[in-house]
Amino acid sequence: MHSSDGEVTDRYRLPLPSDFHYGHCLTFLGRNEQECLHRLKGAAVRRLFPLVGADPALVEISQEGRQLRLCSLNCRLSPRQWEGIAAYIREWFDLGADLRPFYEMAERDEILSNIYPRFAGLRLVGLPDLFEAFSWAIIGQQINLDFAYRLKRRWVEACGQRIEYEGDTYFLHPAPAASLALPEQEMRRMQFSRQKIGYLREVAGLLAEGSLSKTALLTESAENVEQLLLQIKGVGPWTAHYVMMKCLRIPTAIPLQDAGLQQALKRQLGLEQKLQPEMLREITRKWHPYQAYATFYLWQSLLDTV
Repeated sequence: MHSSDGEVTDRYRLPLPSDFHYGHCLTFLGRNEQECLHRLKGAAVRRLFPLVGADPALVEISQEGRQLRLCSLNCRLSPRQWEGIAAYIREWFDLGADLRPFYEMAERDEILSNIYPRFAGLRLVGLPDLFEAFSWAIIGQQINLDFAYRLKRRWVEACGQRIEYEGDTYFLHPAPAASLALPEQEMRRMQFSRQKIGYLREVAGLLAEGSLSKTALLTESAENVEQLLLQIKGVGPWTAHYVMMKCLRIPTAIPLQDAGLQQALKRQLGLEQKLQPEMLREITRKWHPYQAYATFYLWQSLLDTV
C-alpha cells in the first residue's frame, strides 16, 4: 500500500543519544496509575497521536539497542506522518539536549552532586502541547497530585477523543475547542472549582482564537515569556514557570513554589521545616542556567525508593 508521501508502514526507528536512559524515563512516566494520556505495557509506552484527516494512531514505544522502536498498533502510517510523531517524541523526551554542561554544574553542587549520578541519562520529560502543559498546571494548582490526576482523567474522558484497543481505552488530550464546548455544570460535577473552570476556559479561548501560541512564545526572551504568561487570568509564577520548563524548554525556568521541589530539598538537606524563600533562592541561584533540569532531577529523586 502506497501514498503520495511514500510507502506506508507500521514501524519506525528513532535514533537515541548515547547517554539516554530509557528506564529512568519509564519510572517518571509510570509515577501515577491514574495517568490517562499514556499507558505503560511492561517496558513499552503506548500513546495516542492525532493525525490530520484520519483517526488517531496508537503508537507503542520501546527501546531496541540505541534506538526507540515505534510501532503503530491500529493503522499504517506514511513517512510524513511518522516524522510528525517522531518529532513529538524527540521533544517529549528532550532527545536533542546535551546533558554534559548540566552534569558539570551538578558535580560542583552540594545537593545535585548526590543526585545526578543516580539518574544519569534521564531527560526532562516534557509536555510538547501548550494546552496540555497549561491545563495540567492549572488542574494541579493547590491540590495534591492524586486528586489532580483524578480531575484530569474525568476531564479528558469527557471531552478527549478516544479509541479502544485490546480492551483498553486510549485518549487524546482535549483540543481547546472541545474543552470550551464542555458545559460548566458538567465540570462542576467533576469537582472542578469555578476558578479552575474559568482559568481553563481562558487559556482554551486564547489558544482557539490564536492570540496565544507556542510558536509566538518561542520567539521571545525568557523574561518576556514570563511577563506574557503572567498576564493570563489564573497564571501565577508557579504555573508560568511550569509551562516554561515543561513545554517551552526554557532552561532557567523553575517553579520555586513547587511542593515537590520543597519536599525533595528538605529530604536532601535533612530538614524538618520548609525552606524559607531566601534560602530557596540562594540554593537554586547556584544552578543557573540549568534550573529546569535540576528541578526535574529533584522531582525524580522523590520516586527513587532505593
